[in-house]
Amino acid sequence: MKKIKYRAWAKDLEKMFPVAEIDFVNETVSLMIIENGKHIQNLTYSFENVILMQYTGLKDENGKEVCESDILKRETNKISILVVSWDEEHYQFRFKDTKYIHKMHCSLEYDTLIIGNIYENPELLEVKE
Repeated sequence: MKKIKYRAWAKDLEKMFPVAEIDFVNETVSLMIIENGKHIQNLTYSFENVILMQYTGLKDENGKEVCESDILKRETNKISILVVSWDEEHYQFRFKDTKYIHKMHCSLEYDTLIIGNIYENPELLEVKE
């Protein structure tokens, strides 16, 4: 069974955090402050002040969990830079590059690497001429 996990971008701090808890009644998210690998405390944010990103259930070639908004480098017969996104119409995660939308595969381990995400590394999406 796939783990249901989230991370969140705190808009005011411009920083990514693991999510400890989501309170749908009060529309708040509890974000974990981690220092030196230890959980120090939680910060509570309203839904409007964070961007939630769900874990896809897949991992890259280094075993890192792939989440929405991750930027992936995929090497098959060519190198592609892809962004992971949720497709509301088809209820599934998709890869998007500059031209196409691709259905996600069950396994990414051998040819795909997370190189960043759209919030912390937007420069990775800049088109180079």
